[in-house]
Amino acid sequence: MHGRPLLHYWLILHRRARLVGLTFLSTIGFAVLISVLLPKEYEARSVMFVPSADVRVSFRSNENSAGLTSAPVFPSPDEDVAALHIGLLQSRNITDKICAEFPQKTPERLRLDVDFVTNKYYYLEVYVRDRNPKLAADIANAYPRHFNDLQRSFMLTRFQETRRTLEAQIQKVSEALAQAKEHKAAYEKETKVLSVQIETAKLTDQKNTLLSDLSNTEVDLTQSEEKLKSLKEQVENEAKTYLPGEMVTTNALIEKLRGEISDLELQLAGFATDLTAEHPQAVAVRAQRDLAKAALEQEIQRVLKSQTKSADSLSEKLRHDLAVAYVDTDVLRARIPALRQSIAKITLAIRELPDRERRFDEMDSVIRRYEATYQALLDKEDEVAGQLGWQFQSAVVSEVAVPPGTPAFPILWLNVFISAVLGLIAGVLYAFFLEYLDDARRSMLLNEAMAEPAPGGGD
Repeated sequence: MHGRPLLHYWLILHRRARLVGLTFLSTIGFAVLISVLLPKEYEARSVMFVPSADVRVSFRSNENSAGLTSAPVFPSPDEDVAALHIGLLQSRNITDKICAEFPQKTPERLRLDVDFVTNKYYYLEVYVRDRNPKLAADIANAYPRHFNDLQRSFMLTRFQETRRTLEAQIQKVSEALAQAKEHKAAYEKETKVLSVQIETAKLTDQKNTLLSDLSNTEVDLTQSEEKLKSLKEQVENEAKTYLPGEMVTTNALIEKLRGEISDLELQLAGFATDLTAEHPQAVAVRAQRDLAKAALEQEIQRVLKSQTKSADSLSEKLRHDLAVAYVDTDVLRARIPALRQSIAKITLAIRELPDRERRFDEMDSVIRRYEATYQALLDKEDEVAGQLGWQFQSAVVSEVAVPPGTPAFPILWLNVFISAVLGLIAGVLYAFFLEYLDDARRSMLLNEAMAEPAPGGGD
């Protein structure tokens, strides 16, 4: 068939036109039959987009008050952002929820029957195919809903964590505020300062009184020590007649009583700055001191009496006077450091008076700061509570899927068109193939005839 003109091929097609036509019609008929017999697949589409601007509303401030207005929203013109949204739609979380809502679909079937496309306007189109048109539409509408639910769950988790943090901070600040108020109340009770000038004059008078008492006590102590020394010499001279050894005027009980008297004198000196002499507590301590003095005097007399055996009236009087001198000296010695300690305390209080008013101002400042922080935290907690109760929709559905009326597959006209083209090509090729076989058969017969000897020929 090589080197033949185009007319030859046309004649071949003309001669085998029936075969070509039969192949053409058979292919079309087969395509129509398949299109009729195949199950119908319906495709539903929903369209959504995620606004580029934040449309959340603030319930306690004016930061996002525009969310309450009718400002238009638009999709984000960013393919990367759209890819992130498609990734969320294809996530296992949403897939599992879709499968739970529509058990007819398995995750594998969803991957095959669902497509997500970003159109040229950056809208997200959800295509769902199924033999049931209503099921396809329901699944297409379920994807935006579960997308919003997933986004809301993310925000709820964040807001709930924020709320727990705020509640902990509110509790902490509330405790700190109460502690600051208690500290101020305790400081007011401790200092009892109404006016710095009045308190300064009061403490100055107390200090002068204590200084005078200290001076008088030091003079009395000097006289008492001289009297004690004189009496000890007289008693020792008297006792040498009966007891040649050194006279002892102390024991464990005496030391204990001296310590008690010293402590009581310290308390009385301290009361001088805070309490009056007629205060019940000061009266009780003074009575304890007098009892300790009497006990000390009695114990010293007992010790002296045990060391001197003379029982005449002169020795008895010397022992009594010596015991009294010991007690007076001990009391005066204990009173001096107590007075000095009280004077030092008053001097320190006078020096601290100018700082007390400053400390009150500082405590007031701390309380005001805690109150402001506490109120700010309460406002934030109310804001978070409002956000938790708001049904926020992160995705906007611009087109709701409806059950399609015509199947998306198979498409009869498309199948007929493709089968007609393929049938025509197949019929032409088949006609040429048959013509090729006929030419090959004729060539074989001609070659065999030429190879046979002529009839009646000799050797």
